[in-house]
Amino acid sequence: MQRRLLQKLNERFDQGDYYEAHQIYRTIYYRLVRENKFAEIYNLLYEGSIRLFDKGEPNSGSDLALLLADLMLTKVTDLKQLNQPNESKVLDDMTRLFSKISNESPERLEFISKLLKIKYLTIANLRKRFAQTLWSEKNYSDSRLHFLYSSDNGDNCALMLIEYQCKSAYPNEIDLMIAQFVLQVLCIRNQQLAHNVFLGYTMNHPKIRSNKPPFTTPLLNFLFFLIMAIDHYPGKSQLFEILCNLYDKSLCRDPCYKDYLQQIGQIYFGLEKRQQQQGGGGIFSNLIQSIFDMSADDDNDQSQSQQQQLNFQSSPPTTNQEVDLD
Repeated sequence: MQRRLLQKLNERFDQGDYYEAHQIYRTIYYRLVRENKFAEIYNLLYEGSIRLFDKGEPNSGSDLALLLADLMLTKVTDLKQLNQPNESKVLDDMTRLFSKISNESPERLEFISKLLKIKYLTIANLRKRFAQTLWSEKNYSDSRLHFLYSSDNGDNCALMLIEYQCKSAYPNEIDLMIAQFVLQVLCIRNQQLAHNVFLGYTMNHPKIRSNKPPFTTPLLNFLFFLIMAIDHYPGKSQLFEILCNLYDKSLCRDPCYKDYLQQIGQIYFGLEKRQQQQGGGGIFSNLIQSIFDMSADDDNDQSQSQQQQLNFQSSPPTTNQEVDLD
């Protein structure tokens, strides 16, 4: 039965009847699901999706990609069931499908959402691939979000942020771009990534080209000393408070910084949690608290993490001028 359907499928492609070909793919898919033939389904949907995308059928290609992501999320519990050589091959396949789905299509976000909930995949490695794909598409904002939670060692992320700043932000905001990223990374307890991205950014940015103070702006000096204090003087709350007071004027450029630093003080310097002020004005406190809570969750709870991570997208670098996030 499957053989006849596959023959019919190829005939429909030869005739250019891609709608009918799409329906045949779905028919075969549902039959194989009933038989729990997950490895066959994986190959069928992956190859079918690519085939339809290459024929200029993005809606049909996206539909099969989503069917595959849903299968991997709801039916498959182990990579061995897919009979793929290794995880890297699966991640490469998912990244290729991701790149084929239009950035403007809601199916892309749905595709990402499903994949990020799969417990048997190394999500940080998948995010790194997504970040690099989005970077190549010049979608810097979304690329930044994925780099934030990726397995990147900081080198690619730093270069992306430099390109993002040079092409999309005001010239006098070279420090704001890296400051927000470093502070957010520290809030999710990725100290090494913060260190590496800061070093890569300051060494390679055409208007900085330095790895130590004095930098071109006080905010960059603050970030350098903050990272040094975390590396060499953890728990020294007085040193942290002196540093924040010394650079208070620069830290007032973005209202988010106060909330980020409150969390950083708790994580690395042992400061007690302060009571939130009652009344209005708690939006940034709530934002950073959601970020901090997310970092304490079990890494396997991908669904909750995805929802909280999206909060970063609503918090671009700010100053007296708006950043153009073209």
